[in-house]
Amino acid sequence: MFILFTITGFILRLKKFTILETYFIFGIGVLLVWPSVWSSDRFLLPLVPLVLIYIFSGLIWIQNRLKIKNFVLVISGLLIILNMIAIIPQAKTAVSQNLDYMKGNRFAGYTIDWRRYFEVIDYIRKNIPEDKIIMARKPEFIYLLSRHKSFCYPFTTNRNEVRESIKKADYILFDNFRWTGTTLRYLLPVIQEHFQDFETIYKTNHPEFFLLRIKKEDF
Repeated sequence: MFILFTITGFILRLKKFTILETYFIFGIGVLLVWPSVWSSDRFLLPLVPLVLIYIFSGLIWIQNRLKIKNFVLVISGLLIILNMIAIIPQAKTAVSQNLDYMKGNRFAGYTIDWRRYFEVIDYIRKNIPEDKIIMARKPEFIYLLSRHKSFCYPFTTNRNEVRESIKKADYILFDNFRWTGTTLRYLLPVIQEHFQDFETIYKTNHPEFFLLRIKKEDF
């Protein structure tokens, strides 16, 4: 329904084409060609204000066209109620997680895969020399939490390129994230191809995350 209102409002505003419509068109175009490996609903956020403008423009047009009194107010109220219904459970969860964090659980609110990731980082911080470089899916967390230099593997199916990148690291934090499959897609084939050149230093419980040492003398 709201998509219909958005389209209606956008078409109406095309009669007075402005920089906003240009921004919206190019924004949608970027989203359509954006690589799927980096896709996320967060990229919609810059367009949300314009979507709201188009929705209300469409609502006002429909109200005037059908001569339905207070149509915009009723739909707006319905939208607010639906959002409140969706937000209340999330608010309860957020409060519970914050209280849990204040009680000492520093991983409160994190899913099990992220907890495993931080577990490996904690191992790195305590056991791996500071001058060693770590390859990982989220290198910024490794640097922030362990102060080890870290970088991400290239997002490419070119195995030679991935292999050359691995040579720049000393260890690999091999993840099993639920929200992304890039490690399995780009890194795993190279590791399987040269399995004998890696040594498992640390492994978590399920879902299993690994810290692999790269045998540079052989790789």
